[in-house]
Amino acid sequence: MLALIGVDAIPAVLLSELESEGLLPRFSELRQRAAAVDVATPAGSFPAGAFPTLWSGVPLEEHGIYYPFMWDAAGQRARYVRAFPSPPALWERVSQAGGRVLVIDPYEGAPPDSVDGLVLSGWQFANRVVLRPWSSPSSARRAWERRLGRGRRAEEVFGEPDEHTLHRLASTLVGAPGRAAQLVVAALPEIRPDLLVVGLPAVHLAGHQLWDPAAVVAGISSRSASGLQAALRRVVIETDTAVGTILDALPPGSDVVVFSSLGMAAETSRTDVLGTMLSAVLDGAVLQDGAPSGSWRLRAGVPATLRARVASALPDSVVTHLAARFEFRGVDWSRTRAFAVPSDTNGTIRFNVRGRERRGIVDPADTAGLVEEIRAGLESFALDGERVVAAVESVPEALGVDSPSDLLPDLVVRWIDRPARRGEVLHSPRFGTVRRSGSGSGRSGNHTPDAWALVAPGPGSLPPVGRRDLCDIAGTAYARFGLECAGRTLLEPA
Repeated sequence: MLALIGVDAIPAVLLSELESEGLLPRFSELRQRAAAVDVATPAGSFPAGAFPTLWSGVPLEEHGIYYPFMWDAAGQRARYVRAFPSPPALWERVSQAGGRVLVIDPYEGAPPDSVDGLVLSGWQFANRVVLRPWSSPSSARRAWERRLGRGRRAEEVFGEPDEHTLHRLASTLVGAPGRAAQLVVAALPEIRPDLLVVGLPAVHLAGHQLWDPAAVVAGISSRSASGLQAALRRVVIETDTAVGTILDALPPGSDVVVFSSLGMAAETSRTDVLGTMLSAVLDGAVLQDGAPSGSWRLRAGVPATLRARVASALPDSVVTHLAARFEFRGVDWSRTRAFAVPSDTNGTIRFNVRGRERRGIVDPADTAGLVEEIRAGLESFALDGERVVAAVESVPEALGVDSPSDLLPDLVVRWIDRPARRGEVLHSPRFGTVRRSGSGSGRSGNHTPDAWALVAPGPGSLPPVGRRDLCDIAGTAYARFGLECAGRTLLEPA
């Protein structure tokens, strides 16, 4: 059997700290017998784009799926990601090649048409955006819930969080890895898969929400903030325990890859005010005290708890549809040359190009000049005298390719490596002042491109394999079944 176990996105500093304290015995044990591999990932530019690449083995520049809410040029609007074609996941292709699969909680995974075996999403916890509840076969979810109980919901609502919500979320996430391990132990002897894929995403969501609550929650006590940070440590420890339980349940001689396709550190994004900054640059306006625009104005002005209660009363599909529709409400496309599109960590910008966007106004020949105008303008903004935008790159520059998918934005905005804080004031001598309202997304932790894998072949050991690509995770499964993709197997040296 081949087992692929994802632990996105354990913070590197926390992993090292807890291992040194002896609190992650199963990771330490695995590290002793596994080859450690650094993995190149698109997460440095498009963190959410790592997952469709991870699950398919298709590079980001080819599939173009970069975020749960993406720009639809033909419709001149944002749409939830399921409206766009995506490459088949590795468990679908393996099933078609005659392999039997067991897949649990593939983060941001889409339902397959059919598989031989079992695929379950939203098992450890349900999330309307990244872990919707579904299964293949469709009846399997209810059957397993009757046997092992139902999981809880763990929603992430952008905007300033409150202590009570974070403590409730922490409780859910601490218990989540154990649910995955419990299901693996119960299902392995019944499914008898050739391929096991397990996602353990509790540490991912915990890193976003529990990294530094004092940075995003107004008036939180030091005791409460410390308790929430301790819960993040507990989630990592429970993830280690779950990995150990899963490894103990595998048949003798199984090949194992434990991996993280991206990392986590302090939030540095100021994307909540990128739209305001961009508008000032393109309009030549001088802002007196500019505030977030569009959907970010709603997030800053309406408490996240209230929006969460409204969302909980609606079907998941309705909530994501409404969220997408609101992104560009009220935009005057007849005078908008470029606009900020939804993104994660880095800011992203799309040009309103004639012939590509349904209501495009920018001549394709003018885009090079537009890049320089935007770059010079955004890089003029500073925070406490320090330039706040580290770089503005075209997507071909960011990804190192000539012709990326048209689904991708046109520019990537990289922020300085400085933790973001509530109420920051960004100032440009040319375009005036922008003030962050509230806590932006409400995340205190966000992604880094620190991807890695621990590769442990069943028989014997593996020599050092050097730096590899994220596509090689799927490539390892494809090679087992004689399938091809952009990646190569990790079970052989490069």
